[in-house]
Amino acid sequence: MKRKNIRLLPPIALDERQRQQMYQIEHRGFWFAYFGILALLLLEILTNASGILISCTTILLLALSIYMECCCLRRGLWDWRLKPNPKSNALMSMIGAVCIFVFTLLVYTKNGYFVNSPALMYLCALIAAFFTFILTFALLSVTAHICNKRNARLDEACEEDEDE
Repeated sequence: MKRKNIRLLPPIALDERQRQQMYQIEHRGFWFAYFGILALLLLEILTNASGILISCTTILLLALSIYMECCCLRRGLWDWRLKPNPKSNALMSMIGAVCIFVFTLLVYTKNGYFVNSPALMYLCALIAAFFTFILTFALLSVTAHICNKRNARLDEACEEDEDE
């Protein structure tokens, strides 16, 4: 049974060069929006915004993240520059851990936690960073494994098509 293509929009009127340029613009726009939402979330947390506002921003950021992750994994894509291996996973996990360490210190300092015991404040921030590193590394390792398996399946399907 053949599916009928229902067109709600006219066909694409861009040539290949224009499509590449459009993809680059959309790519930059997506990452601008993503990091803008992330900055907004951090600003909301640091300025004690309402819980509803923080929740809505968090849900939007998580939905955008999950969407991108699912779409990329479905097509066997990982990153423009990094490969899905333990070295790059450790690097990205370390960057996340450092960000959480600094953010935790900022929140504790702003809210006046551990005023009498800065060593305890640093210890709590270090523990948060450690667990962030472990969880991020584990999540990246699982998704890298899924991506590698998906790539192998796509390559296998491509080779079968070439053989026929």
